[in-house]
Amino acid sequence: MVKRSTYIMSCLALLIIMAAFFRNSISADSNSLGRPVNSKILTVTIDGKKTSFTLSKYKSTDGFDFVLSKKSFIGKEESIKLSGFEEDLSLCQESFIRLSDNATGICLAGDAGVHSQNIQLIKYSNDKFSNVEIKNNNESDVNFYSDVPNFYFEDRNKDGLLDLVVDARNYDADPITEAIRSYYLNSSSGFVFDGKENIAYNK
Repeated sequence: MVKRSTYIMSCLALLIIMAAFFRNSISADSNSLGRPVNSKILTVTIDGKKTSFTLSKYKSTDGFDFVLSKKSFIGKEESIKLSGFEEDLSLCQESFIRLSDNATGICLAGDAGVHSQNIQLIKYSNDKFSNVEIKNNNESDVNFYSDVPNFYFEDRNKDGLLDLVVDARNYDADPITEAIRSYYLNSSSGFVFDGKENIAYNK
């Protein structure tokens, strides 16, 4: 009986220590971001199941910081700091994308400048967040921009995965009615540049 009580007490002590560690880690991360402004719940329907994430906004010395987070099944809060956003952001119309390794890519978009949008794809797998890279020749980034703004996803090579299509104003022609459309294939290393073409919008 004494051994059983000792075992139970040891387990409780371990849980308390773990909870304190996770809480302190989270608060330390939050303090480094600046003053908390607000937070909201983003709900994504993945394979018919609703999954909720928390989007937190912080006021920093040079603008705002945004953090996407979710508690894992053991109660630890996993999070990732987003980049390139100004005042606010929200889920894209296509809120999640199935990545090549069957992980979930969460799509977030927000205004950047007068008429541009900043878009970021976040990989969520096994209760972990990571950035999805956008690769163009020898360059790589975690954001992509559209100053039309117009972007969407479609299965271009018929492999069952949605690829990325992004429009940018064509300043060598008429930036109001013409654009440069770039294509990126959904691959194991991120979204990889697969060519571009000039297009014209209907006037």
